Formats: sequence, C-alpha cells, structure tokens
Amino acid sequence: MSRERGRDRHVALVFRESEEEIHTSLLEAARAGLILRLEGSYAFLHDRIQEAAYALIPEGECAGAHFGIGRLLLATMTEEQLDEHLFDVASQLNRGAGQLTDRNEKAEVAIFNLRTGRKAKASAAHAAFPWRTSRQVSSPLHYSYLYR
Repeated sequence: MSRERGRDRHVALVFRESEEEIHTSLLEAARAGLILRLEGSYAFLHDRIQEAAYALIPEGECAGAHFGIGRLLLATMTEEQLDEHLFDVASQLNRGAGQLTDRNEKAEVAIFNLRTGRKAKASAAHAAFPWRTSRQVSSPLHYSYLYR
C-alpha cells in the first residue's frame, strides 16, 4: 500500500466511514476552494482555514480527540505502517497526553516518545521533531510513572 493510500485508509478509520464516504463528504469543501485533494490525502489551502476548522471543535474535546486518534492509529496500524507514520501518531498522542491518568498508559506514551525521538535523532528529521513538546509530555509521564 502506498503512503498516500494509507492516509486515506487512516482518515476513513478515524471517521468510521468508508474512503468513498470521506471523499463525498469533503467534495463540497474542495469545490469551495477550502481544501485541496492531493494524491491520497487532503490539505487546507491556507493556515487560517485550518485554524477556523480546528476552532469548531469544542475546546474541552480537542485533547481527548487527539489522544483517541493516536490510540486508534496505534491499535490498527501494522508495525510497518507505524514506523512510516511514527511522527504523526506521536503528535496525536502528545496533544492529548494531558488527559492521561492511567499509570501504564503514561508509561506506554513515554516509551513511544522515546522510540520516536530515537528515530528522529537517527534521521534528518532530528531538527524537525518537536523535542520541546516531547520533553514536556514525557518528563512528567516518566516522573509520575516512577514516583507515584
């Protein structure tokens, strides 16, 4: 499966709709010039459009939504797919990590961040990986796992 085809499948999975239903749902936004259909994915045509769409999500639900997406991707991806989308999954998990209360889940996210950090360090993505965010998430997770 190509990387682009994999994105369509994951978007469909998150929204619990078929790929065809996703394309149909986004067709009007594409025709209105709000999003652009790329090979296997969609992109907002401007950051402000993305910000406006994101603002439609109730404030208290954003972190939970991100963490839920991260969990869903982790549960459904093969190891090969996960390795290919490691940074995307880590980003979703980290955006919702403040919602974590379970000690084992905190440890799993911290270990996942370690794996992601190692991959970033070993690649040219080292400069692009959000180390500050990862440390902000992993350090408290590490502390709370070990000392509580």
